[in-house]
Amino acid sequence: MRALMSDIDLLLLPGIGAASPTISQMENLGSDAELFAGVTIPTAPIDNCGMPSITLPAGFTERGTPLAAQFVAGDFKEGLLLAAGHTFQQATDFHRQHPHIVAV
Repeated sequence: MRALMSDIDLLLLPGIGAASPTISQMENLGSDAELFAGVTIPTAPIDNCGMPSITLPAGFTERGTPLAAQFVAGDFKEGLLLAAGHTFQQATDFHRQHPHIVAV
């Protein structure tokens, strides 16, 4: 991962591995491990490498559940990472939106 990041300033990846489940879907999951594994697929490798990253709100699915974007930078590039996150939030308003609560 460090070799890859030596030639790349920033990497943009999904912040979650699957669309966030609805409340009724969460009630039907066999275990928390299923949910954890599906959601953390894009972030776990970055976390395990110890690479600096930031995950930000990036919209909603058609069902209204949240989506996220993950920015990854090289070692000691936290300033660039924070600047990218700030720029993303200035260009979007996802961080100001809230999911609609739907009765099941």
